[in-house]
Amino acid sequence: MQLDQSQDFLCWDNTESLTFASTRDSGPVTQRVTTAKVRALNLRELIASAGAYEAGDIKVILPAVLLSIGPPKPADQVILDDSTVLTVLGLMGGKRDAALQPRTWQLVSRNLTVHYQLTDAIDIQRAALTQDVTGANVRHWPDGNVPGVDHGGSTPYAAIRARAQLLSKEEKEERGLRGLQEAYDVIVARQLLITGQDRVKLTLAAGTLYLDIRRLRNPQRMDELPVLECIRTV
Repeated sequence: MQLDQSQDFLCWDNTESLTFASTRDSGPVTQRVTTAKVRALNLRELIASAGAYEAGDIKVILPAVLLSIGPPKPADQVILDDSTVLTVLGLMGGKRDAALQPRTWQLVSRNLTVHYQLTDAIDIQRAALTQDVTGANVRHWPDGNVPGVDHGGSTPYAAIRARAQLLSKEEKEERGLRGLQEAYDVIVARQLLITGQDRVKLTLAAGTLYLDIRRLRNPQRMDELPVLECIRTV
């Protein structure tokens, strides 16, 4: 006789609530999960992974019956109530019903913010476009930091954890003027949907920098964070 174990989570000890974020091409879909277990991996699990998992990785156990937005998958995220973001590296089903469907999901997850030392904070700003009297496009930014240009646009991503790395400085000539161009890699803590009208606002102790985005690397990687390739003309 197959026992119904779908409600066993009601008897779990030391549980917590969290937010589960399912990664989609159109952007993450989130759901609150009211009962979950969050545990450190034990030594046996670390050894069995043959180096795939590390000390500090977390196992998150979710009741399948509470997860209504579809089964979890690698690269999904678990957001704890203290704002810690865990990225799912691997998963396995727990107890199963007569149809061999999991009653629980065990998600091996990693805090990539700590792993990649994301100590900076960035905003992704998106320009609003208008046309001047000559028909040329004019960008309007939320900060309105360009002389003569009104405030406008939006900030689709605010206070994202990141790490900005200055890669190079070189002289460039554009429209007959020479200036210094800096190239940056900006590692970000989450997947982003970037458009051609976006830029990075990087807040540092020494001041604020605005970086033009040239390319997004690793948009769908599970084991590596996305990287924005950016430039700044001084």
